[in-house]
Amino acid sequence: MPTAHLSDNDAFVYYEDSGALADARDYTTIVLVHGYSLNSAIFRRLLPHAPAYGLRIFTMNMRDYHGSSTYSAEEVAAMDGPDPALHAAAMRRFGRDIAGFLTYVCTTQGVPPLAIAGGRKTGGVALVTWSLSNIAPLAILGDPDTLDGDSATVLAAYLRTMVLYAPDCPSIVLGEAPQRELHFPLFSAEVPHAQKPTAFAQWVSSHFAPPPPAAAPPRLTADALHACAVLPAQPPTLCALAPDELAATFEPGVIDRSGRILWCAGLPAVLRRCVRRTLLDGGAVLPDVNVVVLWCDQSIWMCVWAAQVLVDTLQEAPVDGGRKRWTDIVRVENANHFIHWEEPERFVRLLNEVI
Repeated sequence: MPTAHLSDNDAFVYYEDSGALADARDYTTIVLVHGYSLNSAIFRRLLPHAPAYGLRIFTMNMRDYHGSSTYSAEEVAAMDGPDPALHAAAMRRFGRDIAGFLTYVCTTQGVPPLAIAGGRKTGGVALVTWSLSNIAPLAILGDPDTLDGDSATVLAAYLRTMVLYAPDCPSIVLGEAPQRELHFPLFSAEVPHAQKPTAFAQWVSSHFAPPPPAAAPPRLTADALHACAVLPAQPPTLCALAPDELAATFEPGVIDRSGRILWCAGLPAVLRRCVRRTLLDGGAVLPDVNVVVLWCDQSIWMCVWAAQVLVDTLQEAPVDGGRKRWTDIVRVENANHFIHWEEPERFVRLLNEVI
């Protein structure tokens, strides 16, 4: 079982690799990071499609997930403790873990560095973070204290794009929730604690009616979002998994461990600052790295609303007279939160187009 030791501590992460392309020296590498309570097995359907698009794909399990090291009791306690400085440190540590794995891939796995000729990029690495793991690129690009000098040097030579795939964190922790009562099983008092994992799995993988074009981002309203009901003809993705597939993928125990970061009272202010600096202070950290946001129009309300939050942020003036980071926000049509599982070839093709 391959593991990568992270540079600044004794932590390690489990990973999988689609393999180097034997007949190409300038292929692009993608590093995929999973979301909340669902480990990297949810991406396994993507790996067989990588070679056809000239891609090499790595997936990794974040700390506290199968095959990776856990967090200490002190680290977990800091996630929902009262100290705002510890909340900022927790987010920074999360970013450092992902940056550490990126550095490991770049320096030990023989992947081609980024090359630019005639305005065309070849080689290099794209980081694709899904759902809650979008905290990582925001911590890396939005906090100049996250990367150490060695990691920054390596990533500047390899990293080409960060893809924020189905980000929900702006909706959850930015204090930018729509002014309507919208369902979230993990926060709902009506869902008993013991039933929250099952309720969450069904909800997060449902298909929802997409907002109409006139009311979708960049013009999304809370009322339009509230009207996006579940499409009953399409079963939730996780409910259609075979029992062994679900057992290999879904880790509900995380909800009561590192998953407590969702309840971290100080995180909204930290993440709000990181989002603004990521998008509006593009010259501060890895200035040549582009950002692409993929929002799926049949996804949960948090991901659709997050696209609107990011659109609104991009309308603000640059920080301290600097420049905005190159950012593209892309609507993925007829796709729920799990397009990578339901349509793996389509998703690999999409990544190849946007990175």
